[in-house]
Amino acid sequence: MAVVDEIRQADPRVAPGREQGPQEPDWVIRYLYLAMALDLLSMLAAGAIAFVLRFPGMPSDPDLPYIAFTIILPLLFLPVLGLCRAYQPRYVGVGWEEFHRVLRGGFLLMSMVAIAAYATKTEVARGYVVMALPLGTFLALLARYRLRKWLHKKRWNGQYMRRVIAVGHRTSVEDLIKLLRQKRYHGMDIVGVCLPPALASGDDA
Repeated sequence: MAVVDEIRQADPRVAPGREQGPQEPDWVIRYLYLAMALDLLSMLAAGAIAFVLRFPGMPSDPDLPYIAFTIILPLLFLPVLGLCRAYQPRYVGVGWEEFHRVLRGGFLLMSMVAIAAYATKTEVARGYVVMALPLGTFLALLARYRLRKWLHKKRWNGQYMRRVIAVGHRTSVEDLIKLLRQKRYHGMDIVGVCLPPALASGDDA
């Protein structure tokens, strides 16, 4: 069980730092702000593409509400994603929940636009809405995927890792350490281990 002993000798406990408290590390905050910026740009680009395709040529007075909506749409998208908890730190870097919540946010925004148009009896060009909202959601998902791949690349180089302690029996902790060293994209850097008292001295029984 050399891996466990190596970690125990190198750093038997987590060094004091911001990761221990309730506040997230700085890199997580920066990552989430970057995700917000990408979501904003994705929906803005989708609105612009939908406008150009739906209303070709020079904009006219009847098109002005759609120009305004194209600008407002990204500003609506971010709060909806926040409502769907798409910016939770625990979803950063691993799993499909982050993408699932972005997709849920896109569907929720489409539903809100449809309900608002019906309630206010506003005539909305369906072609514009059908193109803009799904395309914006797709672009946001694609941007999130690329952002995650960038994060995984950084983690293979030892950056943007979370410092954690492995707790459990010696064999299971050994397996966990080997797994996380092979799959560094999980972003967990085990800096200490906590074994049951009877096993901490090195007794594998």
